[in-house]
Amino acid sequence: YGVAGVHLDYVRFPNEAFDFSRASLQQFKANVRPQLTETERRRVDGQETSNPLAYTMLFPDRWNSFRQSRLTTLVMRVRTAVKAVRPDLTVSVAVVPDATAAAASRMQDWRTWLDQSLIDVLCPMAYTQDRELFEQQIRTAQAFAGQRPVWAGVGAYRLSASATLDRIAAARRHKAAGIILFSYESLVTPPNSATSLTELGRAAFGNGFR
Repeated sequence: YGVAGVHLDYVRFPNEAFDFSRASLQQFKANVRPQLTETERRRVDGQETSNPLAYTMLFPDRWNSFRQSRLTTLVMRVRTAVKAVRPDLTVSVAVVPDATAAAASRMQDWRTWLDQSLIDVLCPMAYTQDRELFEQQIRTAQAFAGQRPVWAGVGAYRLSASATLDRIAAARRHKAAGIILFSYESLVTPPNSATSLTELGRAAFGNGFR
């Protein structure tokens, strides 16, 4: 297919309680153990005999950094693979708008992804029903993105058609480089109809929308 790019949608953890798999715990232990003093090793090893989560509980900040780095490595590997096939392809990523919350609860350290030039387009999921908050989230994303494009994510599934049009207009006022409507399914199924998306598109972008 003649695709224009690759979009990473759910490149985040579902919550801060993920991932406590055996493999992840073993890798974290191998990662953090060389950094500990002998006293710290004895302490945590003693606790680990009865609590397999001892390393994560004693070193929560390192545990979060470890999980964040795993996602960062994934994004880096995807980018490397995409650019190896076609350097002109765009790598875009959907992100939780609040960068601090994204890193703390979803391990999605997208500010680092920007700093390391791992993504070409930032797509904040500004799915709030509050217009002022929506605009704030778009402005914040643009400030972090710098010269990189920002595609504003609009939570159309939570909004009326008129409110969706209002968010599109707001994103344009703030010079967003693009608009993403979430979700397609919500726009073409009841209470909407098969023509709702086309009607919305034409109202927002003119009769040339198909």
